[in-house]
Amino acid sequence: YVQLTKQLQYSTMMARNSLGIWLSLLSLCAAQHVPSCPLTMKGVTWQFNNDTDYSMVSVPNKYLCYEKCLKTEGCRGATWQLNDIAQGVCFLFNNPKDLRMCHYCESAIAPIPVDGVCNSSDDDIIDMYDANNELECIKRCASKPGECQFYSYFGEGSVLPNKCMLLKTCADVTNAEGCPDIHSKQIQCFPPIQKECFNYKELSDLSRREDAGAGNFCDKEDSESVSPDWVGKSWYRVTGKAGNFIPVIQAYY
Repeated sequence: YVQLTKQLQYSTMMARNSLGIWLSLLSLCAAQHVPSCPLTMKGVTWQFNNDTDYSMVSVPNKYLCYEKCLKTEGCRGATWQLNDIAQGVCFLFNNPKDLRMCHYCESAIAPIPVDGVCNSSDDDIIDMYDANNELECIKRCASKPGECQFYSYFGEGSVLPNKCMLLKTCADVTNAEGCPDIHSKQIQCFPPIQKECFNYKELSDLSRREDAGAGNFCDKEDSESVSPDWVGKSWYRVTGKAGNFIPVIQAYY
């Protein structure tokens, strides 16, 4: 039942997400520098692997989904998707890669655990705050991009319950066995993505397929037979009846 639920829910999520030139577009969109550290991003997720990734239904909001990732060993990213039937679906990724679009979703990239606890000097410590949970600590660190690279969150069972220490570096690491409920991790941010990655038009007409049959459409404004889904120079995504990509060979009729 669990495996079937994983497949059905993720199939629902990805059914409308034909990629086409979308992945190529994403690869072109990572060059712009943005002076921030976005932890979450709407409208994107990663390729789901049934062997290594997990999904859960009836997760009412994205924050609970992200907290489940933080508490799950090996989780490096999470996607929460609004689903009226399942009351919210949470996907946990062990190796998030192949970024792609999704509908009614938001994803978070998880920090990387340190093999132990950061034993930092005063020069390494940026500040210390109260934090009800680790997620609040992560947000604090992300609010100082370029400065905060690591953090240590002190849980309720630690010597400093519910404290968040922001760190510049973590060069010295001590054994975690002597420091119960202290979580030292390296912050991770989404790569910057330009607005064209989300502001695009769609090529979805059946005539674009190699096996569509006879036709004489052209993607030019002065053409006598302008393609029915082409509206001028812009960013496009191939989807729907057009398939997943632009044909690279001449169609035969």
